[in-house]
Amino acid sequence: LDDAKRAGQVGEQADGYVGVVPGAPESARALADRINAGRAEHYGEIAAREGTSPTAVAALAGRKLIARASPGEWVRDADGKWSKR
Repeated sequence: LDDAKRAGQVGEQADGYVGVVPGAPESARALADRINAGRAEHYGEIAAREGTSPTAVAALAGRKLIARASPGEWVRDADGKWSKR
């Protein structure tokens, strides 16, 4: 994941999931799908434990992941706009 982020192929999104940056190779989609499946499961576990929704957990995670993005990595805001950190 870190290599794909540095290569500008994927980035963190406000919804807590990894998104594929436009123009990235198809292999980036497969990576994002694998990562997102694991995140969805993890968010569901946290939501069940905390008595909230997976969507709420994912949104909080998204804010944290975007804040931690390294300079030069791509991030996607809640409006769907990609920008470079």
